[in-house]
Amino acid sequence: MGDAVRRVLHTDPWWSLYALGDLAPSRRDHCQWLVNNRETALILLYSEFGTPILFATGEPHHFEELVPMLPDQVYLNLQPRLLPVFQSRYPQAKMKPMIRMAYHGGTLPTSADVAQLSSRNLEEMQSLYDDGTETGESPEFFFPQMVDDGCFHGIYVEGELAAAAGTHMVYEEESIGAIGNVYTRRKWRRRGLGRMVTASVVNSLLARGIRTIGLNVSAGNPARQVYESLGFVHHCDFLEGPASA
Repeated sequence: MGDAVRRVLHTDPWWSLYALGDLAPSRRDHCQWLVNNRETALILLYSEFGTPILFATGEPHHFEELVPMLPDQVYLNLQPRLLPVFQSRYPQAKMKPMIRMAYHGGTLPTSADVAQLSSRNLEEMQSLYDDGTETGESPEFFFPQMVDDGCFHGIYVEGELAAAAGTHMVYEEESIGAIGNVYTRRKWRRRGLGRMVTASVVNSLLARGIRTIGLNVSAGNPARQVYESLGFVHHCDFLEGPASA
């Protein structure tokens, strides 16, 4: 099963970014992998955070034997071409359009003002992210264990953490890094701080030998232009959201 899973995931490593990270030993106990007999379609159910997160990759007509095995409640991550396959199982789905972006290289800015963050900065980071609670802009998937397990950088302005960027996961054995938790305090925006901290995280990942670097951005989010200026390109559209049978 292990070799088959890895082989299928590496057919499109940027789309499979998070699933490749879930091959790490620390995450294996949360994973249920479903692979069809021909090893051409794969489903991952990741259950660390309660409702299983469902990731799928493969050709639409290759999932027939897998869909009946799925639980009643999931959080879907699907490319649009697979949505009809899973709607037969999950007619009640609230899907949000998203974009997966892939880093394809480019000149990244550097700044001596960027500082590396660790668990010692958790209180400041939580205060920063709380700044977006009122407007619904706070990062949705930030957990304290991500800080020391990943790569987080920030910029201070007038003594407070004004912007930060980090990773959802880093797994050097598969050479993947997923950028996330990028946020700039509202009063310090339009100064390029978010761009600077994101570039710093990418530079750090490259220095560690990570070659498959990607991130998610909601469709229509103007931050997409910032990421494009750093060398990220549109890799694929996808849909995410809770679904029930």
